[in-house]
Formats: sequence, structure tokens, C-alpha cells
Amino acid sequence: MNVFAEIRAVNKSLPPAEQIHVWLGEPSVDWSKIRNSEDLPQFTQRDRHPAELIRSEILAKHKKALVIYGGIHFRAIDQMRSLVEKAYPQSSFVIEPYHDHGQVSDSGALERSIPLGSDPVLLVGNVHLDGAKALLYLGPASSLTESPQTPDLYLDESFRREINRRSVILSGSPISEGVPPVSPKYLAK
Repeated sequence: MNVFAEIRAVNKSLPPAEQIHVWLGEPSVDWSKIRNSEDLPQFTQRDRHPAELIRSEILAKHKKALVIYGGIHFRAIDQMRSLVEKAYPQSSFVIEPYHDHGQVSDSGALERSIPLGSDPVLLVGNVHLDGAKALLYLGPASSLTESPQTPDLYLDESFRREINRRSVILSGSPISEGVPPVSPKYLAK
């Protein structure tokens, strides 16, 4: 499912005041001007930028939002959540998805306590997950899967070259040859 396409479809049937707004949290980067890691903006902006969006465009206007972000941005001091809560204390209700990588002390007991075939379950209270107030249970850890990558995106030669360039800037090494799949045309070069 493409979340953005679904939101667009829903928005078509709603009046402007009721439409769902999507804010992208990453600060903009003009990659055409980035030649090496020194050209990159400080990575602290990866928390400050979305925190400022949440404060100015949502909370200051007395709106509500569902914020979907990587878990680390909700945990540490000077991360997105703490930056928002400096101005709006206790404005966050963090829900962490269950995946059983050391999240709970007895995952077997947790999984046995939820009837098979249950709809998603939101476990609130008695959850101590690095500041999360609830755990979203979608099923046993063994049944959970990751979304597949869209390999055809990486078959475009110029796109792959640019992603490879960015990988070298960010990590010092190119993306792996086989992940995601590479066009035979690209490999031939």
C-alpha cells in the first residue's frame, strides 16, 4: 500500500479544512551542492527541523498529529520529542510497535496473553519501552515481516548513480551491488 496515494484518494472526498496534511520531517538538502561530507548540514537538524514543524505548524495552532518517525528520535535528550516537549510538556503519547527484539521481559507470555486472530491490540500502561506509553501489537514476532523494497526504482541508471554518490558521501562506501537489485545494464558499465 502506498500511504501517500491513499491519503490523496481520501483527501479528494474531503473539504479542504478536513483534509489530511502530510509534513515531511527531514530537513531539505540540495544534493546538487553536496560534494563531500563537510558540505552536509549538521545531523542535529534531523531532530530540530521536525521538532520545529510540530511546534509551529501543529501544536501552536492547537492541532493534533500522528507522527511516524524512527524510535530513537523519541528517546534521548535533544532528540525530536524532547525538543518539542520543552515548549509543550507531555504533548507526546509515544506508541512503539511490537517486534520482540528485547522490548519486553517475557515476549512469550505477552504473545500467549493475546488471543490468536485478534485485531491489532494497543497495550497501554505497564509498558516501559524507553519512554513509550503504549505498545502496538500486530501479531507474534515470528509472523511480522518487513515491507519489500521496490527494486524497479533502482533499475533507473541515473537514479542509482546518484544514490551511489550519496552513499559514498554519507558512509564512505558505495551501495552494495546486489541490494537492491541492479539492472544488468548498470552492471555492464
